[in-house]
Amino acid sequence: PDNRIWYLTDKDFGYFEIDENLLNRNFKKVSLPKLADEFVKGFEELHFIDNNDIMIPTESGVIQVINPGKQKPLTPEALLSKVKIINHKDSIIYGGFINDNISKEDGPSEIILPYNQNYLRFEYFNSTFSSSDDVYYNPYIEGIDENDDSWTQETYKDYSRLPHGSYTFTISSKNKYGDIGQVSQFSFTIKPPWYESILFNVIYLLVAFLILAGLILIPRSKYRRKVRDLENVQEKSKDEIDQLKNEKLKAELEFKDKQLASSMMHIVQKNEVLSKVKEEAKILKKYIKDPKAEKELRKLISILSNDERLDEDWEKFTFYFDQVHTDFLKRLKYEHPVLSPKDQKLCAYLRMNLTTKEIAPLLNISVRGVEISRYRLRKKLQLDPSTNLNEFMMHY
Repeated sequence: PDNRIWYLTDKDFGYFEIDENLLNRNFKKVSLPKLADEFVKGFEELHFIDNNDIMIPTESGVIQVINPGKQKPLTPEALLSKVKIINHKDSIIYGGFINDNISKEDGPSEIILPYNQNYLRFEYFNSTFSSSDDVYYNPYIEGIDENDDSWTQETYKDYSRLPHGSYTFTISSKNKYGDIGQVSQFSFTIKPPWYESILFNVIYLLVAFLILAGLILIPRSKYRRKVRDLENVQEKSKDEIDQLKNEKLKAELEFKDKQLASSMMHIVQKNEVLSKVKEEAKILKKYIKDPKAEKELRKLISILSNDERLDEDWEKFTFYFDQVHTDFLKRLKYEHPVLSPKDQKLCAYLRMNLTTKEIAPLLNISVRGVEISRYRLRKKLQLDPSTNLNEFMMHY
């Protein structure tokens, strides 16, 4: 249509423009090679919608070609066709054409690449399918390309040894009239090398921490162990000293206990003898008729009364006895108020581990009387029949 003859082969696609005049007919060939690779092999065909539009089925879908020459060429839109890893057996990580999932605003889904795949080639084309001589491209990655306003007719761009980080490849194009079309973007991320990864940094920090902790803790641990050993030696020495002190104190208490018991018993016995002598003197006084003798006897009784300190001696005895035996008599009076002074004396003598025969003269009673007193004492203390009275007093 419109003085054009369209042709289509497996390697080329375009049209011949016919220029007729009265003398001759001229043919101008216009090739559109970019689209030739997209035809479905064996099913190449053209569908003319009108004089301006042609529909062509391709591997990627149906493409509309606007008949050149009828209007000012449309502003070209740059599209990304392939992204390859050129240092990894030319692996294709993105191969989208017009119908691929490319967003003009958001770009395709972000791709994450390992650090050893940082050699990339970006291939692109324009969407007008006019002659490649009429299209210029401006490919760049911000932060990598110094000049982002450099235009070229190359349809690919290579990047080598890209540092790790997140990038956005931007491709724009313009026609020979200077009209710049919409851009396409491709976002991708190159992971850090293994020795700069978060995990390895954590391992670095952990190892450094362990080394630092070792440098700090090992000497500190040795110091603490030495301190602990010294403390153990000191504690052991202290225990031994305390044990020796306790043994010495125990021996002194036992000695004082024996001295106390001996001296107090002598005092008590003396006072009891003096009391008995006083009573006998009072009886003797009744039979004396001589006034002078009676006067001397009264003087003797007075002397005996002044020297008689039975109650005071017992109070003194209880004071020293409680010091040696941890307030034995005080606790006994408090916990068992029913006990009489005689009972308390018996308890004190039992605590001193005296036998019944030794206790009898101290209480000025017979051995049988001591046994009866022991029986009465058990009842007042409400002891179980199986409980030994002497052991009870020794551990009270």
